[in-house]
Amino acid sequence: MSPTAFPSFLPNIGHKAKDIENALLKSLENNGLDIMNCRGQSYDNASNMSGIYSGLQTRIKTINPLADYVPCAAHSLNLVGSCVVESVTEAVDFFSTLQELYNFFTISTHRWDIFVQHTNLRVKSLSQTRWSARYDACDALEKEWSTTRSEATGLQRKLQHLETAILVIVWNVILYRFNAASKKLKESQAD
Repeated sequence: MSPTAFPSFLPNIGHKAKDIENALLKSLENNGLDIMNCRGQSYDNASNMSGIYSGLQTRIKTINPLADYVPCAAHSLNLVGSCVVESVTEAVDFFSTLQELYNFFTISTHRWDIFVQHTNLRVKSLSQTRWSARYDACDALEKEWSTTRSEATGLQRKLQHLETAILVIVWNVILYRFNAASKKLKESQAD
């Protein structure tokens, strides 16, 4: 096998470093790769992977001292981002608002349909582990902010009129009766 070939993904065998070590060594053996040729290893910062006493990196280093460990740069960047956000109240509030906006519209398919019909905005959910999801959420809001804000302000004004509240009540009574009659007429036993 060439040194640049990708052997395989390993199925999740649990979170214990010993089990992960066994699965990794078995996979290397199955692919004809010698652990003694390993010169580097990189994992996330979870203790079962990066732990200096019994993490996977330490277990591999015990077998092959030349297999230096370097923490995963992407995971480290995510940890830095999380730490920064958690230490600034305004950032916590901002990302909380983005998630609440997403939750508000996606919790109901009816509400989501109305939202999609009346805006170009595409809200996105956040992720604790993938900062690209936070970028997607922020970018979607930023790209359509002024248009969406204007549309939302117009809708808010309409909803604050007394006439709108009265018409909702009146039409709900009328439409309730229409709906009931329509359902009756559609029944298979209707004659």
